[in-house]
Amino acid sequence: MIRSLILCLLLVSLVFSVPAKQAESFSESQYSTMEWEEMMEKYRYDEYEALYFAVIEQCGEPGTPDFLTHSKSVQSMFVALMFDMEIQNGGIAQFFWNDGSAYATLVPGALREIGLEDVAALYERFVQENNITLEEIDTYRERFPMMEEGFYEYHPFDDFDEAYIKIWKETNINARFLDYAAKHPEIHNGQ
Repeated sequence: MIRSLILCLLLVSLVFSVPAKQAESFSESQYSTMEWEEMMEKYRYDEYEALYFAVIEQCGEPGTPDFLTHSKSVQSMFVALMFDMEIQNGGIAQFFWNDGSAYATLVPGALREIGLEDVAALYERFVQENNITLEEIDTYRERFPMMEEGFYEYHPFDDFDEAYIKIWKETNINARFLDYAAKHPEIHNGQ
């Protein structure tokens, strides 16, 4: 059930594979066909999407017995791709609300395993500076059942999102995921 929901969310969010809050700046109508194709190539959207689906289709979520049967590289890729997808779809607030502490605890290690030290440091700094605890994250769904306005104002989530998007654009995070996967064939082989 959750996997189906994730796939549906991904299909919606990966149309342009950019954050919902940034969609206007990447809308196709603002670019000539040539510029759009160059951008699609630069961020390797098709390859990234194929990697995403390959990983989520083979690996159960953290906390499930299936998750633990996979290699560290597959587990790290799964967590980091889910994190990236959530950030691109609705920001870190959505990531915390949807995925809770089960994922939040794994994010820094997964990002570092993949070579996204800059993103891991950004995440840890944000959590530390805003005194966000695992216990707090697990209360978000109850306290903010519909992710209403008050939730987005609870912490400066937009500040994190903007910093993440800057890193995403400047360092081509899609390519960084793909480069890591190329070095770890088990990611594609389901081991």
